[in-house]
Amino acid sequence: KQDGESGSQKARSKKPKGPTKEDSHQQSSKGDVVEDAANPTKTESAKDKDDDDRAEQAGETPVSHEKADGERDARTVFVGNVAADTTRKALRRFVVEKLQEHAGPRDDKNSPVESVRVRGAAARIPSLSKRVAVITQDLHPDRKAVNMYVVLRSAELAKMAARLLNGAQLGDRHLRVDVVGE
Repeated sequence: KQDGESGSQKARSKKPKGPTKEDSHQQSSKGDVVEDAANPTKTESAKDKDDDDRAEQAGETPVSHEKADGERDARTVFVGNVAADTTRKALRRFVVEKLQEHAGPRDDKNSPVESVRVRGAAARIPSLSKRVAVITQDLHPDRKAVNMYVVLRSAELAKMAARLLNGAQLGDRHLRVDVVGE
């Protein structure tokens, strides 16, 4: 205790030798875990396979991330050339109306649309996040159109929506619609 530190302060300031749990994963610039530093040859897909193997051994049904993403893609439609001032709610209503015209009415609790995402929006003020710009409709005045992605309840609904909405007019724009998973 000659240097003025108590024994407990010295214990807290010592770093453990070797790799720690925090060091076991490296992150890319996007925040995705890219590989296990303790086992550099083991990638995320190998870890997912290990998780699936553990689930099978435990008698559970494994859920592969790739299968889940592919299934979601099959239910997602790309909607291009949407007027920049169109809200997510307005596009949702438009899609539901078109599907109801063809497939018959549905109740509001079982809407065929799960979610609507806006992409390709540019904020009027560069320091403003795209998310806030979309919510507040504070978009760049030169940007006339955005892209949106609509996730539907089933792949069949997505195919039907793509067929019904491709070329349909919303406002003064003709929409470009296609299923993402095809």
